[in-house]
Amino acid sequence: MNLPKNLKEWLCIINMGFSETEKHTIFYQLSYRADRYVKEEFGEDASTEFFDMYVANFTKDEWNNLKSVNNIIDAVYRRRRYEIDRYYYSKEAVDNIWEDGIPPAVDFSDITPTTLQLGLLVAWREEGVTYYRKKEDEPPEEFERRKDRHDFEFGHVNHEALANPLIDHDAVRKESEKQKEKLQNYIYIISNKWTPKNDSTPGTG
Repeated sequence: MNLPKNLKEWLCIINMGFSETEKHTIFYQLSYRADRYVKEEFGEDASTEFFDMYVANFTKDEWNNLKSVNNIIDAVYRRRRYEIDRYYYSKEAVDNIWEDGIPPAVDFSDITPTTLQLGLLVAWREEGVTYYRKKEDEPPEEFERRKDRHDFEFGHVNHEALANPLIDHDAVRKESEKQKEKLQNYIYIISNKWTPKNDSTPGTG
């Protein structure tokens, strides 16, 4: 078993007390799906207001740092997703999937190992929302294969967490619920101001 390299990392696993950067990282990763919902439900202008609303909770330096950290996490995630597709599919299929270009390899040495593992876990979970919902008329065996593949992908997307785990999944889930509640509060404000395009109930899923 690979143990954390120092006492600070070990205590982080035991207590899983999140730093402000880590809490902000969870919030940022969750905001993607919340923003997509607002845009689809209420339109571009509402999405802009939603964005301005939660950005106002950060100082300029906090927001710039948060964007920088999550841009790296997103780039790492995309690159590793590409590597999985490259393993599974033909070159022609991969070229079609990544028609906008191959995601480059990323230097992620500027962010802490814990923040990287945390961000990749939340990104993987958020993407999994669609994988774990059965499509209409989708054969059960195909649905199960799709879920199984997404579970398998975690081993490559976040392989550092398997080799040297610095995060507690249950603690991340609980903190994600807290951060999601903030986003839901913003969505509630938006829903009281903007007219929805359909009859779905406001929320982040």
